[in-house]
Amino acid sequence: WDITVSYTKNENEVVSLAEGVDQVTLGGTAGANGMAIVAAVGHPFGTFYGVDLERVDQTDLNSAVVVDSATGMPRVTTNAQYFGSYLPDYQMSFGSAIQYKNWRFNFLFDTKQGGQFFSRTKDVMDFVGTAEETVDREDQVWEGSVYEATDGSYQTNNTPYSPYDYYTNVIPAGRHLVDASYVKLREMAITYTFPDNMLRRSPFGQMSVSVFGNNLFIWTADENKYTDPEMNSSGSGNAQGFDFSPTPSVRNYGVNLRVTF
Repeated sequence: WDITVSYTKNENEVVSLAEGVDQVTLGGTAGANGMAIVAAVGHPFGTFYGVDLERVDQTDLNSAVVVDSATGMPRVTTNAQYFGSYLPDYQMSFGSAIQYKNWRFNFLFDTKQGGQFFSRTKDVMDFVGTAEETVDREDQVWEGSVYEATDGSYQTNNTPYSPYDYYTNVIPAGRHLVDASYVKLREMAITYTFPDNMLRRSPFGQMSVSVFGNNLFIWTADENKYTDPEMNSSGSGNAQGFDFSPTPSVRNYGVNLRVTF
């Protein structure tokens, strides 16, 4: 009975860049509806950078959302904001192989916890009204929202907004960042190795047959109802964590026959 465990954790911060440079864009565009990945001094490598909902305290995601006093619609920041990185807090795998006589059973789980990815899939589903968060479409007051009074103070908002207008015209790119955590049953296989006495009159030195499966199950963060966090639309460079509606990941099943002469 063999057990294999691995654990990796990477804590990093961009300390400095070229003289006079505070930030380098690694991929994407931080425009009105875009999202960029940057290396910015004082932030982890691969930090997301884009506009978000305006809040009383922009550094606190639990701070009240500021809305337009006339329409009740959430306001969007005029400048791009820093979010989390696509890098996970840690990675871990756990595998085991159990041998009994001529039978062998093995499996492998792996996980990444933490990190974010930008989901264009979520963006499109919000726009067309198929995302779960768009179910309640009646005009409503944004929970816990405030508006900015003429004297600069923040007052409790009671003006309802239109969810239809919000999801089709207003929702900022920062709302399409999704927790990239997952646990996967990466592989599982059952193998039978034929004993030597069964092969004496055959031309084979050894023979085994396996039934296997890859990517059998995935468990994602509760907020990720959109795609496999491992799917990346930007290739293998520094621009990771972009889901631009890629081809879904698939389960693979097969039978493997192995012989030696």
